[in-house]
Amino acid sequence: RNTAARFLGCDISEILVTNSTTSGMNAVAQGLQLKAGDRILTTDQEHGGGLLCWNYFAKYYGVTIDKVSIPPGENNSELILQRVKNNLRKNTKLISISHILSSTGLRIPVAEISALARANGSLCIVDGAQAAGAIRVNVKELGCHAYATSGHKWLMGPKGTGLLYLSKDAQDIIRPMQFEESYNTYNDANGVVNLACILGLGKAIEYLESVGINKIEEHNLSLRNQLYQKLKNLNNAIVLSPPEGPLSSPMLTLLLKDRFEKTSFVKTLLDKYKISIRPTHKEFGFNGIRFSAHIFNTVNEIDFASEVLDKELT
Repeated sequence: RNTAARFLGCDISEILVTNSTTSGMNAVAQGLQLKAGDRILTTDQEHGGGLLCWNYFAKYYGVTIDKVSIPPGENNSELILQRVKNNLRKNTKLISISHILSSTGLRIPVAEISALARANGSLCIVDGAQAAGAIRVNVKELGCHAYATSGHKWLMGPKGTGLLYLSKDAQDIIRPMQFEESYNTYNDANGVVNLACILGLGKAIEYLESVGINKIEEHNLSLRNQLYQKLKNLNNAIVLSPPEGPLSSPMLTLLLKDRFEKTSFVKTLLDKYKISIRPTHKEFGFNGIRFSAHIFNTVNEIDFASEVLDKELT
């Protein structure tokens, strides 16, 4: 927890160990004791793992969910902020957003949205599954009340691990049952945990620190930006992710023409060329494929991937 707190820029008293981003989001939702009349403001581009907890309280407790639209390919932070402002209400209990959209890799202006939430007397809850380890994350600078992330994605730790930041000023409001006794990883309310995996996560974070998160972010963005330049004029595909700049992240998403079905296309890339990427999740509703450039990737791999796509999409 000390290692994780140092990495995310907070105090150990604000860090909880979970087993995934989803379990962290669920802990926040359960700990809020939401009720009928409460409103939640989120976006239409949230990952299902970060959205289910709010859907649960809407279904069984009468909570209302309001969604702002972020159309894939519309990479405009001012529009996002304006839509958030327009949909904030007095009884908006919280704003729930992703730090980086898993659909397009768009980096959301979390600090500005946190400020809007605080000015409205609302909480700001962040799904950071696609950010921590990929880019520098300092939760204090972001100003959010809670930040959930996974250990097995960009942090490169074991599956079944995760982290949850709960700011001191929200700890009397967000009280997860499994951490009611204490925020210690082992406590009577949390039950048995997988210590081997948790220690593995700590070592993974220490590795990232040894390289330097600023260096990692610079490397990741450099590769992603090179890929953007190589793919922006492809036949039969459109880059949905933002160009190089403050809204970009190490992820890049392509929208394929309908005759290239995303799941089978991704399988072709793996089987024929050993290129491992992901199709976009079905809930986002578009025929997309997603590249994720990390510290272990190289310029040669970017060149190879772009050559293969140019060939396969002709």
